Amino acid sequence: MVLQASGSAIKFSEIQSEFGGTNPISLSEYYIGGDNVPATITSSGVAPGAFTAYSGGGVFILPFVPLPTTHFSQVISKSFSFTENTIGATMLSTLLASNPTYTYTLQFDGTTIVTSSSTNGTALFPGSVNGGATNSVTYKAAFEASNNAANEVIVTSGGFDYQIGSNVFASRITPIIALAGTTTEVVASDFSQIRRRTTGTQVTSNVNPNVPASGEVSMSDYYGGRDD
Repeated sequence: MVLQASGSAIKFSEIQSEFGGTNPISLSEYYIGGDNVPATITSSGVAPGAFTAYSGGGVFILPFVPLPTTHFSQVISKSFSFTENTIGATMLSTLLASNPTYTYTLQFDGTTIVTSSSTNGTALFPGSVNGGATNSVTYKAAFEASNNAANEVIVTSGGFDYQIGSNVFASRITPIIALAGTTTEVVASDFSQIRRRTTGTQVTSNVNPNVPASGEVSMSDYYGGRDD
Protein backbone atom coordinates (compact mmCIF):
# COMPACT_ATOMS: atom_id res chain seq x y z
CA MET A 1 0.00 0.00 0.00
CA VAL A 2 1.11 3.58 -0.68
CA LEU A 3 -0.29 6.60 1.13
CA GLN A 4 -2.25 9.05 -0.99
CA ALA A 5 -0.15 11.62 -2.85
CA SER A 6 -2.53 14.56 -2.32
CA GLY A 7 -6.05 15.42 -1.35
CA SER A 8 -7.57 14.62 2.03
CA ALA A 9 -5.41 14.92 5.13
CA ILE A 10 -3.49 11.79 6.12
CA LYS A 11 -4.52 10.27 9.44
CA PHE A 12 -2.25 8.99 12.19
CA SER A 13 -3.86 5.57 11.80
CA GLU A 14 -2.99 5.52 8.07
CA ILE A 15 0.66 6.33 8.81
CA GLN A 16 0.77 3.58 11.42
CA SER A 17 -0.96 1.13 9.07
CA GLU A 18 1.66 1.80 6.34
CA PHE A 19 4.82 1.98 8.45
CA GLY A 20 4.01 0.10 11.63
CA GLY A 21 4.89 1.47 15.06
CA THR A 22 3.41 1.42 18.54
CA ASN A 23 0.61 3.09 20.45
CA PRO A 24 0.25 5.79 21.50
CA ILE A 25 1.16 7.11 18.06
CA SER A 26 3.80 9.84 17.89
CA LEU A 27 5.26 11.45 14.77
CA SER A 28 8.71 11.10 16.35
CA GLU A 29 8.41 7.40 15.48
CA TYR A 30 8.25 8.28 11.79
CA TYR A 31 11.44 10.10 10.90
CA ILE A 32 13.05 8.84 7.71
CA GLY A 33 15.88 6.41 8.29
CA GLY A 34 14.50 5.44 11.71
CA ASP A 35 12.94 2.15 12.74
CA ASN A 36 9.77 2.62 10.71
CA VAL A 37 10.25 4.87 7.67
CA PRO A 38 12.76 3.65 5.07
CA ALA A 39 14.78 5.92 2.80
CA THR A 40 15.07 3.18 0.16
CA ILE A 41 13.23 0.02 -0.80
CA THR A 42 14.54 -2.95 -2.78
CA SER A 43 12.31 -4.86 -5.16
CA SER A 44 12.04 -8.62 -5.07
CA GLY A 45 14.37 -10.45 -7.41
CA VAL A 46 17.79 -12.05 -7.49
CA ALA A 47 20.65 -10.35 -5.67
CA PRO A 48 23.92 -9.86 -7.57
CA GLY A 49 26.32 -12.79 -7.42
CA ALA A 50 29.72 -12.72 -5.75
CA PHE A 51 32.60 -11.21 -7.71
CA THR A 52 35.26 -13.51 -9.08
CA ALA A 53 38.89 -12.80 -8.30
CA TYR A 54 40.50 -10.16 -10.50
CA SER A 55 41.87 -11.51 -13.77
CA GLY A 56 44.64 -10.13 -15.93
CA GLY A 57 48.20 -9.44 -14.95
CA GLY A 58 51.84 -9.96 -15.73
CA VAL A 59 54.47 -7.88 -17.46
CA PHE A 60 53.60 -6.90 -21.02
CA ILE A 61 55.87 -3.92 -21.61
CA LEU A 62 57.56 -5.12 -24.81
CA PRO A 63 55.55 -4.84 -28.03
CA PHE A 64 56.20 -8.43 -29.13
CA VAL A 65 54.82 -9.94 -25.88
CA PRO A 66 51.17 -11.01 -26.38
CA LEU A 67 48.55 -9.28 -24.25
CA PRO A 68 46.42 -11.13 -21.70
CA THR A 69 42.94 -12.13 -22.85
CA THR A 70 41.29 -10.39 -19.87
CA HIS A 71 41.86 -6.67 -19.37
CA PHE A 72 40.46 -3.17 -19.59
CA SER A 73 42.79 -1.11 -21.76
CA GLN A 74 43.36 2.55 -22.51
CA VAL A 75 45.25 2.98 -25.78
CA ILE A 76 46.30 6.50 -26.83
CA SER A 77 47.53 6.88 -30.39
CA LYS A 78 48.47 9.34 -33.14
CA SER A 79 50.86 9.41 -36.12
CA PHE A 80 53.85 11.77 -36.23
CA SER A 81 56.65 12.57 -38.69
CA PHE A 82 60.07 12.41 -37.07
CA THR A 83 63.06 14.53 -38.03
CA GLU A 84 65.43 12.73 -35.67
CA ASN A 85 65.69 9.38 -33.96
CA THR A 86 63.37 9.45 -30.92
CA ILE A 87 62.75 6.92 -28.17
CA GLY A 88 59.23 6.07 -27.08
CA ALA A 89 59.29 7.63 -23.62
CA THR A 90 60.29 10.98 -25.09
CA MET A 91 57.26 10.91 -27.38
CA LEU A 92 54.68 10.51 -24.59
CA SER A 93 54.28 14.17 -23.60
CA THR A 94 53.96 15.16 -27.27
CA LEU A 95 51.36 12.44 -27.80
CA LEU A 96 49.22 13.52 -24.83
CA ALA A 97 49.24 17.16 -25.95
CA SER A 98 48.22 16.41 -29.55
CA ASN A 99 44.45 15.64 -29.20
CA PRO A 100 45.09 11.94 -29.83
CA THR A 101 42.63 9.10 -30.23
CA TYR A 102 41.77 7.23 -27.05
CA THR A 103 40.57 3.66 -27.55
CA TYR A 104 39.11 1.70 -24.66
CA THR A 105 38.47 -2.04 -24.70
CA LEU A 106 37.08 -4.33 -22.02
CA GLN A 107 37.95 -7.91 -22.87
CA PHE A 108 37.12 -10.97 -20.76
CA ASP A 109 38.49 -14.42 -21.63
CA GLY A 110 39.20 -13.23 -25.15
CA THR A 111 35.70 -11.82 -25.75
CA THR A 112 35.32 -8.08 -26.31
CA ILE A 113 32.58 -6.77 -24.02
CA VAL A 114 32.76 -3.04 -24.87
CA THR A 115 35.06 -0.95 -27.03
CA SER A 116 35.12 2.71 -28.06
CA SER A 117 37.42 5.19 -29.81
CA SER A 118 37.17 8.98 -29.56
CA THR A 119 39.34 12.08 -29.58
CA ASN A 120 40.67 12.68 -26.05
CA GLY A 121 38.50 9.87 -24.67
CA THR A 122 35.32 11.97 -24.65
CA ALA A 123 32.92 9.16 -25.66
CA LEU A 124 30.43 8.38 -22.90
CA PHE A 125 31.15 5.35 -20.73
CA PRO A 126 28.27 2.82 -20.86
CA GLY A 127 28.79 1.85 -17.23
CA SER A 128 28.63 3.57 -13.85
CA VAL A 129 31.04 5.07 -11.34
CA ASN A 130 30.14 4.55 -7.67
CA GLY A 131 26.55 3.63 -8.54
CA GLY A 132 25.88 6.72 -10.63
CA ALA A 133 23.88 6.78 -13.83
CA THR A 134 25.20 5.02 -16.92
CA ASN A 135 26.47 7.20 -19.77
CA SER A 136 27.13 10.06 -17.34
CA VAL A 137 30.94 10.20 -17.47
CA THR A 138 33.47 9.84 -20.27
CA TYR A 139 35.56 6.74 -20.82
CA LYS A 140 38.65 8.73 -19.84
CA ALA A 141 37.07 9.85 -16.56
CA ALA A 142 35.91 6.30 -15.81
CA PHE A 143 39.39 4.89 -16.44
CA GLU A 144 40.95 7.53 -14.19
CA ALA A 145 38.35 6.83 -11.48
CA SER A 146 39.11 3.10 -11.63
CA ASN A 147 42.73 3.78 -10.70
CA ASN A 148 41.50 4.68 -7.19
CA ALA A 149 40.61 1.52 -5.25
CA ALA A 150 37.94 3.47 -3.34
CA ASN A 151 35.88 3.85 -6.53
CA GLU A 152 33.58 1.23 -8.03
CA VAL A 153 33.59 1.35 -11.84
CA ILE A 154 31.23 -1.20 -13.39
CA VAL A 155 29.95 -2.12 -16.87
CA THR A 156 26.92 -4.41 -17.17
CA SER A 157 26.59 -6.57 -20.26
CA GLY A 158 25.16 -9.98 -21.14
CA GLY A 159 24.03 -10.86 -17.62
CA PHE A 160 27.32 -9.93 -15.94
CA ASP A 161 28.69 -6.91 -14.07
CA TYR A 162 32.34 -6.25 -14.95
CA GLN A 163 34.36 -4.21 -12.45
CA ILE A 164 37.55 -2.45 -13.54
CA GLY A 165 40.29 -2.94 -10.98
CA SER A 166 42.63 -0.27 -9.64
CA ASN A 167 45.73 -2.25 -10.59
CA VAL A 168 47.23 -1.03 -13.89
CA PHE A 169 49.36 -4.12 -14.34
CA ALA A 170 51.17 -3.07 -17.51
CA SER A 171 51.99 0.05 -19.49
CA ARG A 172 53.92 0.30 -22.73
CA ILE A 173 54.81 2.76 -25.47
CA THR A 174 55.45 1.76 -29.08
CA PRO A 175 57.55 2.05 -31.09
CA ILE A 176 60.59 1.59 -28.88
CA ILE A 177 62.37 3.99 -31.24
CA ALA A 178 61.14 6.09 -34.18
CA LEU A 179 63.72 6.67 -36.89
CA ALA A 180 64.42 10.06 -38.43
CA GLY A 181 62.61 10.63 -41.73
CA THR A 182 59.73 8.25 -40.92
CA THR A 183 56.05 8.77 -40.17
CA THR A 184 55.08 6.47 -37.34
CA GLU A 185 52.05 5.90 -35.14
CA VAL A 186 52.91 6.41 -31.48
CA VAL A 187 50.86 4.27 -29.11
CA ALA A 188 50.75 4.47 -25.31
CA SER A 189 48.82 1.66 -23.63
CA ASP A 190 47.70 0.88 -20.07
CA PHE A 191 46.05 -2.37 -18.98
CA SER A 192 43.90 -2.88 -15.87
CA GLN A 193 42.56 -6.03 -14.24
CA ILE A 194 38.90 -7.09 -14.45
CA ARG A 195 36.54 -9.14 -12.30
CA ARG A 196 32.90 -10.01 -12.81
CA ARG A 197 29.72 -11.28 -11.14
CA THR A 198 26.25 -12.27 -12.32
CA THR A 199 23.95 -9.26 -12.57
CA GLY A 200 21.17 -9.01 -10.00
CA THR A 201 17.56 -8.27 -10.88
CA GLN A 202 16.77 -6.36 -7.70
CA VAL A 203 16.17 -2.62 -8.01
CA THR A 204 16.72 -0.19 -5.12
CA SER A 205 14.63 3.00 -5.20
CA ASN A 206 14.57 6.12 -3.05
CA VAL A 207 11.28 6.63 -1.20
CA ASN A 208 9.69 9.04 1.27
CA PRO A 209 11.75 12.02 0.07
CA ASN A 210 9.69 14.62 1.96
CA VAL A 211 9.92 13.01 5.38
CA PRO A 212 12.59 14.68 7.57
CA ALA A 213 15.20 12.77 9.54
CA SER A 214 14.73 15.01 12.59
CA GLY A 215 13.10 18.21 13.76
CA GLU A 216 9.68 19.48 12.75
CA VAL A 217 7.43 17.15 10.79
CA SER A 218 3.92 17.61 9.40
CA MET A 219 1.28 15.19 8.16
CA SER A 220 1.65 16.42 4.57
CA ASP A 221 5.26 15.17 4.60
CA TYR A 222 3.83 11.67 4.32
CA TYR A 223 1.95 12.18 1.07
CA GLY A 224 3.01 9.36 -1.26
CA GLY A 225 4.78 7.59 1.59
CA ARG A 226 5.45 3.88 1.35
CA ASP A 227 7.08 1.07 3.32
CA ASP A 228 7.52 -1.46 0.51
